[in-house]
Amino acid sequence: MRYLIEKLIFGPIGLIILIILGLVVFLFFSKKKEENIPMTGQHHYSNDPNAPKDIESLDLIYFSLYSIGTSIQENDFVYGASLLEITLSIYDEKDEYILKKAKDQLKEFQESGYMLWLTVSNKTSEDYVSFNIPVDKKFVEEFALLVRQSTIMTLNGRVDWTDGIPVDTGQLILAARYQTNEKLSISINGKAPSSQEKNLFTKLKPLFIKIMLENNADYIPLLNYDRTIINAQDLISSIHISQEHPTLLNTFNFNLEINDKKAYLSGKFTDYDGTFSCETAEIKQSDLEILLNGLISNRYVLVTDSFEHKNNVDILEDGIFSFYIHFNGIDKGFKPYYGSFDEGTADVICIFQQLVKKYNSK
Repeated sequence: MRYLIEKLIFGPIGLIILIILGLVVFLFFSKKKEENIPMTGQHHYSNDPNAPKDIESLDLIYFSLYSIGTSIQENDFVYGASLLEITLSIYDEKDEYILKKAKDQLKEFQESGYMLWLTVSNKTSEDYVSFNIPVDKKFVEEFALLVRQSTIMTLNGRVDWTDGIPVDTGQLILAARYQTNEKLSISINGKAPSSQEKNLFTKLKPLFIKIMLENNADYIPLLNYDRTIINAQDLISSIHISQEHPTLLNTFNFNLEINDKKAYLSGKFTDYDGTFSCETAEIKQSDLEILLNGLISNRYVLVTDSFEHKNNVDILEDGIFSFYIHFNGIDKGFKPYYGSFDEGTADVICIFQQLVKKYNSK
């Protein structure tokens, strides 16, 4: 009997049976594995009716936002997809993930009670910042108030997710917990940032820039994230635009210095009416607002000299064009690049010309 069993198992018939059994087991577990893999293109949508659309509490325990914007392609210039990642957490000695995330700032985290992690990446040269800092309860309450004042809570409980689509088609994942046990939960992809998401970033942006200024951190990626300069009078320290050319009509030089919200203009240019110039003339607040609003309306991307790309400004033959903005708290200057030049956008050079004429040296 033993001989027959061994012959059955180790003989040709036994090997065939073993191979068949192996294939059955393999296919069974492969099927199980496939069942756990989301199908590409499968859409999930739900909207929890019990999710609060307003949370009064400012006792925020944890806040996490992960957002990837959509890629923008204009002519030969591709910008994005930008990434924004925010984590704000209370100190919890039992939360191994948060403690590990604090790294060498663990002691400061414990003493302050809260920690903020902020990452912004805009996929252009050097346009990236990772800012991590311990914060106190006052900061957290201000943060929580701005979240409430935004419109993001109207999306609470929303799941609108399609499996397997590229991340640069847009993505928003938000989660938050409060001492009151109230929660925020949003998962959306495949869409450009919603008005609620944009509104949230607009609300939080000044708070981030303020604390980054206080800590000498590079906040320019935050300006580039939505191509908007907020509180321009507080952030911009100087503007310089010049062009050298063999002809006088195409040669100009304009400078604006802002110090303590007082603005000083100097410049020189020539048009068909003559040559106009002024030197360190203090200009009115209303004129400063006109100039800065003209600059802001262009919605430039701010880049450094290391950004290698064809210049989007039509530089005249034999001409040398220069355009730089300097910001408070940051040593290097930035080139305003690829703005929105539609019919409603004010021409900054024209505004400079008008102001130089107005403050023309007598």
